[in-house]
Amino acid sequence: MMKRMLKLSLLFTLMFTPVTNTVALTVNTAVKQSSTQQQPLRYTGKRVLKLAPKDKYGRAVNAHIQLSYKQQPKKDREPTISYNPVGWHNYNFYYKKGNATKRAWLMNRGHLVGYLFSGVNSDGRNLVQETAYFNAGNYSGTNSTNKNSMLYYEMKLDRWLETHKGWKLDYQVTPIYKGSEKMPRQIRLAYVGYTNKGKKVTIKLNSSKEKKGNGGATVVTLNNTSPNAKINYKLGTAVNTVKKLTVSSPSKSTSKTKTNPSTSNRKVYVTGKGTAKVYWYGTTYMPKNTNKKNVITMKEKDAYKLGKRLSKTEKIH
Repeated sequence: MMKRMLKLSLLFTLMFTPVTNTVALTVNTAVKQSSTQQQPLRYTGKRVLKLAPKDKYGRAVNAHIQLSYKQQPKKDREPTISYNPVGWHNYNFYYKKGNATKRAWLMNRGHLVGYLFSGVNSDGRNLVQETAYFNAGNYSGTNSTNKNSMLYYEMKLDRWLETHKGWKLDYQVTPIYKGSEKMPRQIRLAYVGYTNKGKKVTIKLNSSKEKKGNGGATVVTLNNTSPNAKINYKLGTAVNTVKKLTVSSPSKSTSKTKTNPSTSNRKVYVTGKGTAKVYWYGTTYMPKNTNKKNVITMKEKDAYKLGKRLSKTEKIH
């Protein structure tokens, strides 16, 4: 348990920290396609990490790793990421939590292949602009159960490695851009296992988003979005779609319910020519058999002094 908590800490220590310093693959214009081929690496028995060169727009385009459990990084991450992905912007946006609004940073400098696998922190070939909600599964902090997030699949694959220590994971991550846009609209994940003899093993992570890919891999395509923002992918900018909730003042009718009966001059109604032990604010909710001829009125403070109380059948308005 401690080991898994450490990995989670390593994975997200830097997502919310500031930057210390302020062959090219082409990408099709279709949002749901990429010219980067999805295909597992050939099994060699060795640890392999391949980061494709950035394209002509300066964007990361593909990251691919093959490794075993023992080949995961042991070194702690650096305290900051020293690279800004192309188009980098960030905003402290409102989001809804229950009946309230809170604020959190919208964007992350997101690794394609996560640090818990690659051990690579500030390489621009492995970094793109991602929303925190997409990357970590939550507006603030993390939610590893969110199947729309990278974190869900990274934690599941990390667990797979831990339970198949003699085998290897082949994991390819590809950002999908539209034309020359700076921020990817989607991220494609592809994963497959290899036994210690090089035989491919299908990996399923209990997600309805999983599809059959090339070379026996399982493929998932995730949207790089956040429910509290409208994103301009061309520029990497965004607009907050959630407004701060304000607590409204009590309405005039509500304030009446909070008046002190001992000082209230509000007119009340008492049955039985004033002998009843309760009073009403009107005659509407009195018992049907009430003789209205015997109803008298007085100030609420006077009824209170006589030991009377507001009837439980009165609907306060």
